[in-house]
Amino acid sequence: MTQHATRPVTSGLGFLVCLAVACSSTVAKPETQLEDAAVSDSGKPSTHEADAAKAQTEEPVTAQPAQPAKMVQAAGSAAPSSKPEAGSGGKPSVMPAAGSGGSMPDAGSGEPNTGKGKGGTTQKDGKLSAFIEISDVPSGAEAHRCVVVELPNTEPVWASEFHATLTNGSHHMIVDRRDAQVDLITDAELCSPSTGADTTRLMIAQQHDTKLTLPEGVAFKLEAKQRIYLQMHYVNLTDKPLALKGNIELTLLPKEKTPIEAKSVFTGSTSITLPAHQPGESKYYQMLPANPPWNVFAMTSHTHKLGVHSTIERVGAVDAPETKPLHESRDWAEPPLSVFDKPLVFDGKDGLRLTCRYMNTTDRDVHFGTGVADEMCFMWIYYFIDETKK
Repeated sequence: MTQHATRPVTSGLGFLVCLAVACSSTVAKPETQLEDAAVSDSGKPSTHEADAAKAQTEEPVTAQPAQPAKMVQAAGSAAPSSKPEAGSGGKPSVMPAAGSGGSMPDAGSGEPNTGKGKGGTTQKDGKLSAFIEISDVPSGAEAHRCVVVELPNTEPVWASEFHATLTNGSHHMIVDRRDAQVDLITDAELCSPSTGADTTRLMIAQQHDTKLTLPEGVAFKLEAKQRIYLQMHYVNLTDKPLALKGNIELTLLPKEKTPIEAKSVFTGSTSITLPAHQPGESKYYQMLPANPPWNVFAMTSHTHKLGVHSTIERVGAVDAPETKPLHESRDWAEPPLSVFDKPLVFDGKDGLRLTCRYMNTTDRDVHFGTGVADEMCFMWIYYFIDETKK
């Protein structure tokens, strides 16, 4: 079964709100500013848990106005509807927990034991680091926990390289920037699956070890004493308690350099229906804008454990003939990060088609959701806009 359809890039917050209330519209109104085209990430135990999963089945910087991009998404799925307040200092956007019909429980609401944790920052050899640690995670426990920590830099800086590490049991870690007005949270709290805006989001880590070096003259901006939001989604598929850690190290540019600002988009299909014991497929298409053009320098995909093959192709339409993919993953647990030595320039003539293929080996129908037993089909795109090329 193939599911697909077309949409403009718009706000992640609107996308999430629609998910919560089951929006029926299939085409969203274009926005005048390209913000977060993201939906919360969640799901399978990451590659770091791939071995355990084999034994147990069932996973503010302000943007310049930009011409909206067109997207294609499965018919009947949620439509983006409103723009997030990038860097507004509000709470992260929320997505209903898998199968719950509502938000994930807040910390202290009587939720089952899923461990406890903390976050912090360090500075060494000209590099800044932030981390989140979760300890005493019981066997079978799954949760999202978040911290907000403050980097020790005393003046604005630019980060040109990321190095993220995750331990076993970590599904993913999302790294985002927050305003100085946002309260610090150093004891890891239960939180709803969320993502920041296109202009604040920094990175998603899905592998044990992920490195991303940005193109020369391109970097992410960090304000003085930048507050960093770390969200860890984890699941313990072993028969013993686990201690987990996610860390991100930021390499800084020399102070005298002022680079082009990097951005990212996290987007994909929410219309996924996989009948029991059958293969399935979901497609999503995003036409990238012409003015100003996007320069894409890295991308990755994301499914849960029923995903068997994901591709991202550069094509002119969702139904275009297949072509050699820019990104390909046959490992749901540890999809590769595809980095391009020469950024791909999009001038409005074509876009990116994400195709996720599945094999539902379970005895039940599987749909889109945020838990390890649900499925997803998303892509994370890193890009920059060269204002001199408008």
